[in-house]
Amino acid sequence: LDDPWCVDCKNGEEMVFMAALACKTNDPDAIDTCIRQSATNQKDLDKYTVINFIPFDPGNRRTEATLRDPQDRVFKVTKGAPQVILKMAYNKSEIEDSVNACVQDFAGRGLRSLGVARADQP
Repeated sequence: LDDPWCVDCKNGEEMVFMAALACKTNDPDAIDTCIRQSATNQKDLDKYTVINFIPFDPGNRRTEATLRDPQDRVFKVTKGAPQVILKMAYNKSEIEDSVNACVQDFAGRGLRSLGVARADQP
Protein backbone atom coordinates (compact mmCIF):
# COMPACT_ATOMS: atom_id res chain seq x y z
CA LEU A 1 0.00 0.00 0.00
CA ASP A 2 1.48 3.31 -1.07
CA ASP A 3 0.91 6.68 0.61
CA PRO A 4 -2.80 7.49 0.24
CA TRP A 5 -3.96 10.56 -1.61
CA CYS A 6 -7.05 12.13 -0.06
CA VAL A 7 -9.82 14.58 -0.81
CA ASP A 8 -12.00 15.80 2.07
CA CYS A 9 -10.57 13.52 4.75
CA LYS A 10 -8.39 14.25 7.76
CA ASN A 11 -5.46 12.16 6.59
CA GLY A 12 -4.43 8.99 4.80
CA GLU A 13 -4.88 6.91 7.95
CA GLU A 14 -8.55 7.90 8.10
CA MET A 15 -9.03 6.93 4.45
CA VAL A 16 -7.37 3.53 4.91
CA PHE A 17 -9.51 2.95 8.02
CA MET A 18 -12.70 3.73 6.05
CA ALA A 19 -11.54 1.43 3.25
CA ALA A 20 -10.91 -1.31 5.83
CA LEU A 21 -14.50 -0.96 7.06
CA ALA A 22 -15.68 -1.66 3.50
CA CYS A 23 -13.64 -4.87 3.25
CA LYS A 24 -15.02 -8.36 3.28
CA THR A 25 -14.00 -10.01 6.56
CA ASN A 26 -15.10 -13.57 5.79
CA ASP A 27 -12.82 -15.09 3.17
CA PRO A 28 -11.21 -11.76 2.14
CA ASP A 29 -9.39 -11.42 -1.16
CA ALA A 30 -5.78 -10.20 -1.37
CA ILE A 31 -6.77 -6.52 -1.71
CA ASP A 32 -9.08 -6.61 1.33
CA THR A 33 -6.42 -8.42 3.37
CA CYS A 34 -3.81 -5.80 2.48
CA ILE A 35 -6.15 -2.91 3.31
CA ARG A 36 -7.28 -4.33 6.66
CA GLN A 37 -3.68 -5.10 7.67
CA SER A 38 -2.69 -1.54 6.73
CA ALA A 39 -5.25 0.09 9.04
CA THR A 40 -3.20 1.55 11.89
CA ASN A 41 -5.96 1.21 14.50
CA GLN A 42 -7.16 -2.32 13.74
CA LYS A 43 -8.70 -2.81 17.20
CA ASP A 44 -11.09 0.06 16.46
CA LEU A 45 -12.48 -1.78 13.42
CA ASP A 46 -14.35 -4.11 15.79
CA LYS A 47 -16.15 -1.14 17.36
CA TYR A 48 -18.21 -0.72 14.17
CA THR A 49 -21.25 -2.85 13.39
CA VAL A 50 -21.85 -3.91 9.81
CA ILE A 51 -25.55 -3.44 9.08
CA ASN A 52 -25.33 -4.41 5.42
CA PHE A 53 -22.51 -5.49 3.15
CA ILE A 54 -22.63 -5.61 -0.64
CA PRO A 55 -19.62 -7.55 -1.94
CA PHE A 56 -17.60 -6.49 -4.95
CA ASP A 57 -19.59 -6.72 -8.15
CA PRO A 58 -17.66 -6.69 -11.44
CA GLY A 59 -20.68 -5.03 -13.04
CA ASN A 60 -20.59 -1.89 -10.92
CA ARG A 61 -16.91 -2.28 -9.91
CA ARG A 62 -17.31 -1.48 -6.24
CA THR A 63 -18.28 -2.81 -2.82
CA GLU A 64 -20.34 -1.08 -0.15
CA ALA A 65 -20.83 -1.40 3.59
CA THR A 66 -23.51 0.24 5.73
CA LEU A 67 -22.15 0.63 9.25
CA ARG A 68 -23.02 1.86 12.74
CA ASP A 69 -20.25 3.61 14.63
CA PRO A 70 -19.68 3.51 18.42
CA GLN A 71 -21.78 6.70 18.80
CA ASP A 72 -24.73 4.95 17.07
CA ARG A 73 -24.40 6.96 13.82
CA VAL A 74 -25.10 5.15 10.57
CA PHE A 75 -23.02 5.75 7.44
CA LYS A 76 -21.93 4.02 4.24
CA VAL A 77 -18.47 3.40 2.89
CA THR A 78 -17.84 2.30 -0.66
CA LYS A 79 -14.60 1.37 -2.37
CA GLY A 80 -13.83 0.42 -5.93
CA ALA A 81 -12.65 1.71 -9.27
CA PRO A 82 -11.73 5.39 -8.85
CA GLN A 83 -13.81 6.54 -11.81
CA VAL A 84 -16.87 4.75 -10.39
CA ILE A 85 -16.42 6.29 -6.94
CA LEU A 86 -15.74 9.69 -8.51
CA LYS A 87 -19.10 9.59 -10.32
CA MET A 88 -20.79 9.16 -6.92
CA ALA A 89 -19.06 12.17 -5.33
CA TYR A 90 -21.18 15.21 -4.53
CA ASN A 91 -18.24 17.42 -5.54
CA LYS A 92 -17.23 15.52 -8.68
CA SER A 93 -16.77 18.62 -10.82
CA GLU A 94 -14.46 20.18 -8.22
CA ILE A 95 -12.20 17.17 -7.72
CA GLU A 96 -12.31 15.32 -11.05
CA ASP A 97 -9.12 16.80 -12.54
CA SER A 98 -7.13 16.19 -9.35
CA VAL A 99 -8.41 12.62 -8.98
CA ASN A 100 -7.63 11.77 -12.60
CA ALA A 101 -4.14 13.27 -12.28
CA CYS A 102 -3.49 11.22 -9.15
CA VAL A 103 -4.72 8.01 -10.80
CA GLN A 104 -2.41 8.71 -13.77
CA ASP A 105 0.50 9.43 -11.44
CA PHE A 106 -0.03 6.15 -9.59
CA ALA A 107 -0.37 4.24 -12.88
CA GLY A 108 2.86 5.78 -14.13
CA ARG A 109 4.58 4.31 -11.07
CA GLY A 110 3.02 0.89 -11.67
CA LEU A 111 0.41 1.27 -8.90
CA ARG A 112 -3.30 0.50 -9.06
CA SER A 113 -5.69 3.04 -7.57
CA LEU A 114 -8.69 2.37 -5.38
CA GLY A 115 -11.40 4.94 -4.75
CA VAL A 116 -12.95 5.22 -1.26
CA ALA A 117 -15.92 7.35 -0.23
CA ARG A 118 -18.06 7.83 2.86
CA ALA A 119 -21.63 9.10 3.08
CA ASP A 120 -23.36 9.87 6.36
CA GLN A 121 -26.98 8.76 6.64
CA PRO A 122 -29.67 11.14 7.91
